[in-house]
Amino acid sequence: MASEVSNSTSICSEEGYAISKTIRPPAREDIEKLDTIIREIYPKDRLITPDDVRAAPGVSFDSPENRLWPTLRSAAGKVMFILHETGRNRDSYVADHPALEGKAMFVNGDPDAPHAAAIVLDNPTSSAVPQTARENLFIRTRADGRQNPSKERREMALQSGAHILSTDYPAGEFPDAEAFTFPDHAPARINPITGPSDCDQIYIAEPIPD
Repeated sequence: MASEVSNSTSICSEEGYAISKTIRPPAREDIEKLDTIIREIYPKDRLITPDDVRAAPGVSFDSPENRLWPTLRSAAGKVMFILHETGRNRDSYVADHPALEGKAMFVNGDPDAPHAAAIVLDNPTSSAVPQTARENLFIRTRADGRQNPSKERREMALQSGAHILSTDYPAGEFPDAEAFTFPDHAPARINPITGPSDCDQIYIAEPIPD
């Protein structure tokens, strides 16, 4: 799998509830409806779902050998969704499908749980990131934070093995000296931990040839 850079800017849902009394916390049926919406917009051949990663029907994601991620070539042009929450919304989403059977989204997982295919580890300096990558978990980390564009942290993120490197300093919104991006603004690269050993520091800017 490749690593890619993303903009991590988001709106805190709890703050959203306070903006207007007409905004309510999502109920279980609201979270379930996300699956329907995703599948209405993206056909099956454009999605990477938990069932696509599952080693065999019915198995859970509680061991590395049960997580079989697609190659970069077979994943090109496809979309995957991660429910980025560890609270009640995630719990309601996995309640009847603890290993995400039939679901359109992955969730921010706990490493030993049946739903553990994707995980958020915000600290790229932690040794847990490369270790988790070796266990075939798909990882999102933060290369920096607002008011903290540390070059050291960014370098650690680049070497960590995380697959999504979120930044608050995307190219095009900040001067080149501050922005975090791959060389020549390439969107992806070979993962330094899980990719082939002879492909380190290879950045991918063009479509992958057949």
